Amino acid sequence: MLEVLVCKDENVTKELFEEAGVSLPENPLAIRAMCGDEMFGFSLFTIDENNETVLLISPEDDLRLADGILRSTLHVGTERGVTDAFYGEKVSEELLRKINFIEDSNERRLKLQNLFTDCCNCASKEKE
Repeated sequence: MLEVLVCKDENVTKELFEEAGVSLPENPLAIRAMCGDEMFGFSLFTIDENNETVLLISPEDDLRLADGILRSTLHVGTERGVTDAFYGEKVSEELLRKINFIEDSNERRLKLQNLFTDCCNCASKEKE
């Protein structure tokens, strides 16, 4: 069974940042999609006061998995009082557009309200 959870091992989190080539922030966080010991995907992010910044989503080529990982990431933020979410330079805008999570590309702001909607219409997007 696939589980998408916050990585509680600080060393694993740091390794994910290093391997992805993402600068290690002060409070690094990671979500991993795991089936047993096998990792299928992950996200890297930070939470600072009422803001969350998603720094990386992997993989980008599996829309359903990326959507689930992003939703899980944003859910962690909302559970911790986040009211605004943003995405970093290494997050694919093309991916975010496909799964309909961009609120404002100039501000790099994500649509938190999409947490409360159905999946990203992946079935219709896969036909494109």
